[in-house]
Amino acid sequence: MESIQLEAQELQNIEAFCRLLGILRYFHPSTAATKADWNQMAVSGIQTIKSVANSQELAIQLEQLLQPIAPTLRVLPKQEPYTIPQILFPSCRQRAIKTVRWKHLGMGTGSIFQGWRWFFNPFYKSQKEYTNVPSHRSFNDIFLEDWIWQATLPGNLVAYVPLVLFTNFWGTFPQGLAKPPKLKLKLTPDDWAVRLADVAIAWNAFQHFYPYFDVVSVDWQNVLPEALQSAATSSSPSAYLNVIKRMVALLQDGHGQVIDKSILPYCLPLTWVWIENQIAIAHVLPEQREVLHPGDVVVTIDNRPVAEVAAETEQFCSGSPQLKPFSVLMELLLGEQNAIRQLTVRSPEGELRDITVVHEVPVTQMPQEPRLQDISELKPGIFYVNLELSNSRFSQALQRLQQAQGIIFDLRGYPRSAARAIQHLIQESVESAQWLVPILYKPDRKDMSFEELKRWQLPPRSPYLKANRVFLVDGRAMSQTETWLGIIDRYKLGDIVGSTTAGTNGNMNGFRLPSGITILWTGMKVYKHDGSQHHLVGFQPTVAVSRTIQGVRDRKDELVERAIEVLQSNGLANGGHRC
Repeated sequence: MESIQLEAQELQNIEAFCRLLGILRYFHPSTAATKADWNQMAVSGIQTIKSVANSQELAIQLEQLLQPIAPTLRVLPKQEPYTIPQILFPSCRQRAIKTVRWKHLGMGTGSIFQGWRWFFNPFYKSQKEYTNVPSHRSFNDIFLEDWIWQATLPGNLVAYVPLVLFTNFWGTFPQGLAKPPKLKLKLTPDDWAVRLADVAIAWNAFQHFYPYFDVVSVDWQNVLPEALQSAATSSSPSAYLNVIKRMVALLQDGHGQVIDKSILPYCLPLTWVWIENQIAIAHVLPEQREVLHPGDVVVTIDNRPVAEVAAETEQFCSGSPQLKPFSVLMELLLGEQNAIRQLTVRSPEGELRDITVVHEVPVTQMPQEPRLQDISELKPGIFYVNLELSNSRFSQALQRLQQAQGIIFDLRGYPRSAARAIQHLIQESVESAQWLVPILYKPDRKDMSFEELKRWQLPPRSPYLKANRVFLVDGRAMSQTETWLGIIDRYKLGDIVGSTTAGTNGNMNGFRLPSGITILWTGMKVYKHDGSQHHLVGFQPTVAVSRTIQGVRDRKDELVERAIEVLQSNGLANGGHRC
C-alpha cells in the first residue's frame, strides 16, 4: 500500500477540491453532472490538484477540472467580485425553457439500492424538479440571487455554484460544449488517491445528508482534513479501514457500519459480555470448554490490558454510549480467518491462565449466549416468550398464553414477532412514532426540512392477552426493536426491565466508496411519540437491572429473575393496562 505524507499546501488543495466535489455532485443540476462517474472524477481530480503551488493556481485548476461538468462554475479569491456568467442564460430565441434543480428526499444519488435489491428503500430518492418559464419574461428577470451557492473553500477562495439552471429538451444550458472525457482508472485502496477519494465521497454524503448533527457533538468540518491525512499515510489495509471506521464512529450512529467485502470475518469460539467494567466469558463452544468457563474474566488481550484494548477499539465503533460496549465486544470477536488471539483470563478463584483462541467460526455460526426455550412456563402462570421466534410459532402458543397470569417478553436482540405480540396486548389500534425524511435543495443541510412518513398502524388481534407483562431490554435493542418499544412505552403495555436501549432508529441508507468499501448509516430522523429526542437517548427501563459476573458464573438470567419479581409484586393478570 502506497503511503504518502501530505504537505500543508497539498492538503489544502485536496480539501478544497473535495468540498467542491460534493456540492457539484448533489446540488448542481447540469446534464453533464448527472451523467458523471463521480468515483473516477474524484480520484483523477485529487491526483491533479495535489501539486498546485498556491491559492491563485488552485482557483484556476479547480475551474479547469470541474467546468466540463459545471460550465457555469466560478472559483475566485474571496475579495474578487463575482458576476453571473452570461452563458448560464439561453439566447432569447430559445423557447420551451424550464428551470431545473435537485430535490433530495434523503440521499438518493449514489445509493447502493440498485446493487442490493434486498436493501431497497423507497423513502430515499433524489430527483430533478422542473418549473416552466413564462415565455413573456426575460431570463435575467427570472433568475434569483439565491440560486447561486457561495462555498467558502480553503486558500481564501469562494466557489460560486448555480443550484438552478435553465434547460430544455436537449439538456441544461450552456449547450453544445465538449463532453467530459471518460476516465477508466483502476480503483484500488493501494493507491493513495483512491483512499482520499473514499474520504471525499464519505465526508460529503454525511455533510449534506446526515440528519443528526443537531444532537451529535462533532466538529465535522475538521474531520475532512484529518481523515485525508490519515488515509494518505495509511500503510496497511487494516489501518486504512480504521480511518473510515473512525469517521463513521464520530457520527454516533448505531446503524453506522463499514463493510469491506474483500475481508470475510470469522468469530472466536466464544461469547463475552461487558459486566462490572470487565469483560467476562459468557458462553464457550465445546472445543474450548476445558480451558474457558462462563464467568472467567478476561484480563489481557494479546498481552495488553483489556481496558486499553477496549478504549482503542471504541474509537472505531459508532453508536451511543449504551450501545458501544456491545459494539466493542463484537469488533474484538471478529477477525480474519485463522487469526490468533492470546487471552489471559482469571478464574473465580483468582487463578490466571493464558489461553490461545482462533478466529475460526464462520459468522453465520456465531456463538450465542444460551437463553431459555422460546416459550417456557417459568413458574405456575408465568411464561417467558423470546420474540425472536416467528409469527407462526407465536400464534401457535396463543392458547397457552391465554391462561397466563404474567408474561415476560424478551426484546434483547432483533425480534421477529414483536408486532404480532403487541397486537394481542391491545384493545384498540396503536401507531408508531414520528419518522421524518430530510428534504434538501441546498448544500450543507441549509434550510433542511422534513417530510413525515405515514405512521405504522397496529390494529388489535384476538385473543387479547390480559396477563400482566414485562419486557426485557438492554443496550443492544435498537432500530425496529425500538419502534416496538416506543409503542410499548407510549401505550403503557407493561414494565420495561433491563438497561437503556441503543437510541438508534430510522431506515438505513448506504453508499459504496471508490475502493469498494460500503457504508451503512441512518438516513432519516425519528422522534418519540411525544416529539422528544430519541437518537442517542433510547428508552429507559422502568426497572433497571445490571448483570453481574456472579450471575454469569451461576448461569442465571438476572433480567428474567427480576422480571418474575416485578410480575409477582405487581399482581398477576390485573387487567390494568391502558390499551
